[in-house]
Amino acid sequence: MMVDASGVRPVARRELGLTPLADVVFLLLAFFMLAGEVQRMDRVRVLPPASASEARPPRDRVELVVEADGSLWLQDERVALTALAPVLTNSAKPPLVKADANLPVEILRGVLAELRRAGAREAALATRPR
Repeated sequence: MMVDASGVRPVARRELGLTPLADVVFLLLAFFMLAGEVQRMDRVRVLPPASASEARPPRDRVELVVEADGSLWLQDERVALTALAPVLTNSAKPPLVKADANLPVEILRGVLAELRRAGAREAALATRPR
């Protein structure tokens, strides 16, 4: 800084740049996007039954959602119970059944019987932790 003729130093202006703040915000955003677990949102929401099991089924299975009224959704498309066989015979992996907790057990038994007739040797039942 230079001193003028009166011997008084002029006040230095300090400007705060927003670049460091933008950098920090970008890094935090990138961190939480990469570190966070991304969950796929289901088109049809059901409340699965509670279970003490901690096991998680693989995510790459064919998903069959059974609502409380018995309507079926296969891979986010509404299907009839009799239409399961053609879809499941082309799949090499066992299906994941997401049944609503309020679904009558007779309807669930019918769905599982149809899966067996369609050729599925096993099926996973999605539950929620207690």
